[in-house]
Amino acid sequence: MHISQQIEANIKAQNVADTITLDYEARFLRRKRLVSDSGEAFLVELPETRSLSATDGFVLDDGRIIAIHPKPEPIMKVMGANPVSYTHLTLPTKA
Repeated sequence: MHISQQIEANIKAQNVADTITLDYEARFLRRKRLVSDSGEAFLVELPETRSLSATDGFVLDDGRIIAIHPKPEPIMKVMGANPVSYTHLTLPTKA
């Protein structure tokens, strides 16, 4: 299994060997086993927890780059008559 100990920012499409689709929470990581979109398992072992973006990529120990794609997620649009109306907003909690 390959290991990634480095993140490359602003990767170019022509340098990408594979992709991985991660949701917002999964893009905060330090050490974890991941599986690319094509099924290749690899280990991420970073020196500190990082917040990764859609322009970042995992650099594997053999030099290949696995690009990060954000997973589409639902969003909540909050609207109100004025800013004061937001003070009464109650969000649902996870069970």
